[in-house]
Formats: sequence, C-alpha cells, structure tokens
Amino acid sequence: MTNNGWHVHREWICDSENNIVKMPLSFWMEYFKLVPTMWKTYQMWKSEKTGKYMDIERNGGYGLPHDGVEQYKDKLFFVGNADLDNPKLREVMR
Repeated sequence: MTNNGWHVHREWICDSENNIVKMPLSFWMEYFKLVPTMWKTYQMWKSEKTGKYMDIERNGGYGLPHDGVEQYKDKLFFVGNADLDNPKLREVMR
C-alpha cells in the first residue's frame, strides 16, 4: 500500500518524515482503483488494487455516496486505518 517512500505509521499512510499524506480524492480514487459497490450501502467502495472494501468519509464522518465523487474530487483526503484490513479515506478537516 506504499508509494514514493510512503509507509504505514500508526494508522496512517505517511511520508518518509511520518507526515500524513494528504492528496485530492481524485488521486486516491485512481491510486486505489476505487469502484462503487452495492455491498451493504450505496456509500461503499472496493479497491481493485487491493481487493478490499473502503469507506470514503466526508467531514463529520458521513460516507460519500457514489454520486458525490464529482463534488469532492478536488478536496484533500488522507488514509486512516491503514494498519487494519479495511483502510478508510477521510476528508481533511478545515
């Protein structure tokens, strides 16, 4: 799950200095090759790269519906729970 010297530190994907990597949602969608899935809800995503399910959480902890990607594609997200089986993309709080 690492790239460009990224690694999992505690629960996050971090750079070589252990800073949490924050990238636009569009980057993470492509990086993890996320596709919508109907497993459980219309807010679940599956990574074709890892084969695992992932949540995409907007501020406040609400899941991102499949039709909401365009609205959030340029907003910054980070990867949490990277140390667990099902990592989550979480929107950077402003």
